Amino acid sequence: MSGFMFGGSALTLDVGVVNATGAAVTEGMVLAIEMDDASAANVDGFRAQIPVLAAGNPEMIVTVHGAALVPTGQSIPDGENLTLRVVGPCKVRVDGNSQNIAVGDCLMIVNGSTDLVTIAAQPDLVGGALADVQEILKTKAIARGAATADNVLIEAWLKGLPV
Repeated sequence: MSGFMFGGSALTLDVGVVNATGAAVTEGMVLAIEMDDASAANVDGFRAQIPVLAAGNPEMIVTVHGAALVPTGQSIPDGENLTLRVVGPCKVRVDGNSQNIAVGDCLMIVNGSTDLVTIAAQPDLVGGALADVQEILKTKAIARGAATADNVLIEAWLKGLPV
């Protein structure tokens, strides 16, 4: 259920999509709204895909991303409807293997993964180097929990909109 309220972290935004990942989706997986399929019928804003951040594919960085709202222990099969939390508090899957994730860390999407990771170094918002701009665009959440392992569910505040 989406509630749109004024004021800080009270804002939540959920969208209904179709699982177009080719596999089952579980709680907290972060997916991208597909906008780069060759078929016009597939870019209607209702298909959720695994983020693919490749050269020549910038739309996957700037499209809307969201965490799957799936009941704990259940999954949504490919081709079925599901709800993504785009903005607000929710659980997200993270990969804390390469870098430990701490409360307050900025979390970003990575190529081919539905887990978020922490940003290694905070981007320079003043310098505006291309790499820093890309890191800012990839940032999708703020950690409200910690993790030191892969595929862990943590509380986060999702900012799944491009900017």
